[in-house]
Formats: sequence, C-alpha cells, structure tokens
Amino acid sequence: ERFPGVQAFTLDEITTNNRNVISGLFLPILLTLYLIGFVIGITVIGLTVYTATMERQREYGVLKAIGSSNGNLARIVLAQALLLAVLGFVAGLAITAATAALIGLAVPEMYLYFTPYQVAFVFAAAIGMSVIATALPLGRLARIDPASIFRRG
Repeated sequence: ERFPGVQAFTLDEITTNNRNVISGLFLPILLTLYLIGFVIGITVIGLTVYTATMERQREYGVLKAIGSSNGNLARIVLAQALLLAVLGFVAGLAITAATAALIGLAVPEMYLYFTPYQVAFVFAAAIGMSVIATALPLGRLARIDPASIFRRG
C-alpha cells in the first residue's frame, strides 16, 4: 500500500510460482532424460540376457544330448534371465539411491525421490524385458542338434 504499482507476494505464492516455473521448464527435460535412460536400461537387459543365453549354446546342446527336454532348457534359460534381471535391478536401484544421495549433498535444494509405483514399474519392465529376451534364443535352442555340438570340437 505504501508503494503504488508494487505487488507483494506471500511465501506460499512465491513457492507456487517457482514450482510452476520449474514444472513448465525443467520437468519436460528431466522426463525426456528419464525416458531415454529407461529405454537404454531395458535394452541393455534384453541384450545381456540374449547374449548370456547364446554364449551358453554349447552347454545347452550338451544338456540336450544327455536327455534334457526343450521345456527343461526353457526353464533353465528363464531362471537365468530372471536372476539377471533381479540382480541388475538391485544394482541399478543401489546406484540410483547413491546418486540421489550425492546429488542431495551437492545440491541440497534438489531433492530426488521415487515413488513405490515407479520402482515397481521399473522392476516389472526389467522382468518383462528379460522374459521377452529369452524368446529369441529359446527358438534357436529348441532346434539345436545335440550331435552338432560334439562335432565342432
């Protein structure tokens, strides 16, 4: 009232205004980076599971030669894929928590948090990708001729 043409804001109004500015400018960029990281992570899981399965093709052929069925091989490959996905998820979660803590120490104004829904979604995506990644090598493993494994030397 003492200064005509000047408008004063309360702390709540300033906080709301700042939150709106940050949401409008920075959150889309952060969301894009988050999605890129998510896609890269899921792709790495798929490639790791596929490569680990194909590298053991000879061992699966030996198992097949001693009488293992295609179903038994599928269970082994799926168990391996799920184990890799769970271990990768736990490692990624630990790295993420450590990084969030370091960012919090370096920039106390920036608080990173993840909801249980987001963590569950990433876990489900990791499990889903590992299951999908087993589909490609399983078809190949089903067609392995056990005798060809021994001919390669």
